[in-house]
Amino acid sequence: MVLSNADILRIEKLGYKIQDFAFYEDGFFILKNINGHCVFLVNGKCSIYENRPEGCKYYPLIFDVENNSVVIDKDCPKRDKFNLNNYEYLKSHVLHFVFRLFKEKEERKKNKK
Repeated sequence: MVLSNADILRIEKLGYKIQDFAFYEDGFFILKNINGHCVFLVNGKCSIYENRPEGCKYYPLIFDVENNSVVIDKDCPKRDKFNLNNYEYLKSHVLHFVFRLFKEKEERKKNKK
């Protein structure tokens, strides 16, 4: 899960250090996984649910870079229970989030120069 700057700040305000929950790759901060599960998954539940990353709120909707569209994650174990047509109203939110992530990536790249 890619994290926005706002996600990182919100989680850090809970007392977590970024190195404990995220790593940096290709200009993005990515939520860490442990044994294939989110670092914040405790006893089958999100331990920061009220403060979870924005991308988690939209899941299983994700942005498919190859097709430039919003889709249901093919790796979601409950994929068959979702119908993309029922989430039409969320597609624009997901797109806005993705564009913001890329803008933040570009800003990071500029600041490194």
